[in-house]
Amino acid sequence: MANFGNCPTVEGVQLDNEGRQSLEQIFKVLKYGKALRGVLVGGNLVNALVHDKAAPQAFSVYSTDWGVVAQAVDSVSAIERERIRTISGLQVLRTQGKANAFWKAFNNLCMFSK
Repeated sequence: MANFGNCPTVEGVQLDNEGRQSLEQIFKVLKYGKALRGVLVGGNLVNALVHDKAAPQAFSVYSTDWGVVAQAVDSVSAIERERIRTISGLQVLRTQGKANAFWKAFNNLCMFSK
């Protein structure tokens, strides 16, 4: 579970090459997660509105389970958080000092606390 109350300010961190690659992976996770949420919502919306007549379109909008779509979108965030915790957890195991504090903050999901 995330520990949002214990998010330190870490300054002057020098990341090695593997640390920078891990940070790039985290940014990709967030970028692709955002894109996936857009596709999930947009794809269902287009699918519901693609009909050229009002009756089929209304039925399609009515019959789309928007609750399931919302759950799918929420699950993307859970997948993002788990992936970030995995990446940062591996860095916590291999680093020391300020870099270790930096990765512990990521592992506690401090970036999601605001």
